[in-house]
Amino acid sequence: MIAQATILEDESAADDVSCPCGSLLPARISFQSGTRQYLCCQHCALVFHSPRPRALEITQEYQRGYDEIFHKPAADLSRQPVFQSVLDHLSSYANPPGSLLDIGCGTGEFALLCRETGWTSYGIELSEQANETAARQGIRMLPCHMLLESDISIQHNQQFDVIALINVLDHVCDPIGLLRRVRYMLKPSGVVIIRVPNATFHLTVRRFLHLFKAQGQQAFHLYVFSPSTLIEILKKVGLISVSVQNSKTGCTPSYALVKNAGQHFWRVIWRIGGLALWSLAQGIFCLTNKQVVWAPSFELVATSEE
Repeated sequence: MIAQATILEDESAADDVSCPCGSLLPARISFQSGTRQYLCCQHCALVFHSPRPRALEITQEYQRGYDEIFHKPAADLSRQPVFQSVLDHLSSYANPPGSLLDIGCGTGEFALLCRETGWTSYGIELSEQANETAARQGIRMLPCHMLLESDISIQHNQQFDVIALINVLDHVCDPIGLLRRVRYMLKPSGVVIIRVPNATFHLTVRRFLHLFKAQGQQAFHLYVFSPSTLIEILKKVGLISVSVQNSKTGCTPSYALVKNAGQHFWRVIWRIGGLALWSLAQGIFCLTNKQVVWAPSFELVATSEE
């Protein structure tokens, strides 16, 4: 799992960005969060961070800083409910045997879970230490330049039955470019499964927190996807959404929250609040005939147009 990059304070190291949908309409300011400004595309309604650190700076941050930000201090925090939720959703559309590539696999927990069910699991991960950990656990790790090159080299033209991006797409500078590569590496009958934070939920909560001057407590990444904006972006690379649903949260809160305010108290609050929120989100999902996805994160399954 890719951790959140540190935002540079040096404005000279920042790039103005536009919406990846390609709209020529000027984006309007959606909100500001600390040192960040987020714009909203007037065409597709995607919310994105602009200006932001350059792609090289973000890549280097993930390569070197992942373990300090996320992996080492949060090693005891369970994300198994997240991974199981994604796997259960995937199992409705694809089942082993076959090959599965987990992009941004972290230390390989999701890939391992999939391997236990019969998939041949592969991983790609920028963090050097997380990459090594996943490899030691038996995950077949592939080079990152498979995704970073403009043209994937002939020697790495393997295609996969399933490609997973769990909490990855909102961290990359060029989600369209990454999804084009994913489309290239997907077998004609293959399946892509994506999990991202849900803009429908978080932007609504932000308006509520603003009343209490607490909106700065929310962490937003480079992109804030809603189901509708992600579906439109997938169409641009030849992928069609076939299922969108709420995604379960992890068993424990963020490391920063646990560190700053006592582990046991916040873990209990997180479990109680998470259960209540999940019940509410699932209730809304059912009452609207699966049209409104309102959990903090959502999962999307997509296939090729072919």
